[in-house]
Amino acid sequence: MGSWSEDPMGNDYAQEWLVNSIAYPLTAAITNAIACFLADGSDDVKKIEAEAAVALLLELTADVANLQFLRSIIKYSACEQGLWDRAMTAIVRLRSDEKWLSAWSNPERKADVLSGIIIALQESKNRG
Repeated sequence: MGSWSEDPMGNDYAQEWLVNSIAYPLTAAITNAIACFLADGSDDVKKIEAEAAVALLLELTADVANLQFLRSIIKYSACEQGLWDRAMTAIVRLRSDEKWLSAWSNPERKADVLSGIIIALQESKNRG
């Protein structure tokens, strides 16, 4: 076993488990939600799922010390799969969907939330 520290994630087996059991399935779920929306933007449930998936991607890749092991793997996987660009495309599409926005109880607030997600995506992508 390759071990570089005594930390819980400080060895090859722990990292492999994290990648294969946690990071890849999470990234796959996020990718799937975004892809389903981009393939069929008319389904309101897919819109909400895509927005939630992008928000989860941002949360998982935020600079929070408690997620340091998972964060780096998810960021790598997201970059490898072009997920940042697809996430941006999905949120920009939602932000420009006036009919969908108008169905919310506070369309202006929803548009602001989506604009905030766009900014966060740009910042996260730039941080790498």
